[in-house]
Amino acid sequence: MRSVAALKTLLVGVIGHVDHGKTALVRALTGVETDRLKEERARGVSIVPGFALLTAAQGEIDLVDLPGHERFVRAMISGATGMRAVLLAVDAHEGIKPQTVEHLEIAALIGVRRGVLALTKADLATRETVAARAAEIAAAAARAGIEAGPVIATSTVTGDGLPDVAQAGALWRRAEFDPARNESEAARRLEQVFRRAGLSPPDEAEAIGRDVRRREALTYLVGAGTVIRAVDRVQRRAVLFHREAVATAKSRLIDAFPTARTAETGFLAREAGATLGISRKFSIPLLEHLDATGFTRRAGDRRVIVALEPGRAVPDAG
Repeated sequence: MRSVAALKTLLVGVIGHVDHGKTALVRALTGVETDRLKEERARGVSIVPGFALLTAAQGEIDLVDLPGHERFVRAMISGATGMRAVLLAVDAHEGIKPQTVEHLEIAALIGVRRGVLALTKADLATRETVAARAAEIAAAAARAGIEAGPVIATSTVTGDGLPDVAQAGALWRRAEFDPARNESEAARRLEQVFRRAGLSPPDEAEAIGRDVRRREALTYLVGAGTVIRAVDRVQRRAVLFHREAVATAKSRLIDAFPTARTAETGFLAREAGATLGISRKFSIPLLEHLDATGFTRRAGDRRVIVALEPGRAVPDAG
């Protein structure tokens, strides 16, 4: 039996376009059905992130099956926070689709740099098609800054390629990350930078520059949930907030908008920015994060504080 201290763990997001076989791939790798909701099984579409544990000789991987439909992209972002690598699934027949590209871009925005590229349903495609799709996928991943090995052609029907995905070195190299080792003086100093900055934090490049130790420290802080990466999907950029700043923002929004329980009484993005004293550069990604984590909900141009909706308890701003 392996000791707990020796065990390596890793959070990997399974990403890709809707109906490209992400859930089936996770099921084939782990034996776990990640579509747990009755609505998900009835529609055959993942709505919320699903979780499954993949155990191998190197350690354990927590696979997060992320929703692929464009309507559930906020749920995808909420599940993506803290992941160290991605497993990209692309249908061998359909190839790259809009959410394939969007998921890769989101992964890049939150700092993911490694992954495994899986061509799904390869048993239904010709060799020529598989080769062409593999080249397309590799190029798309490279454009997003994702380091990956050769594309792996897989089939959940024949089992082809599944062992190669489970043992892929690109995943396990990231599992060498050790939180205890990275709880360093660099991490503590960097945390103070974001703590003091509040809701107007520095850009990532400004905060870490080219310092490898500060880059490792930031990876640790994001993985630990101390610093939160909030994504502005329209501007395609990420902003880093200290978790205490996010908690403070929640409290201030509840105090400022106690009637934000319906579409008619909700607040506008500019009103939230004015209340928090921040510009759109910070308010939009912050609100996107609050949407993704279920604190707020879009209702047209306004936002509702979910826990203030009729029949719900008063929220805990922390």
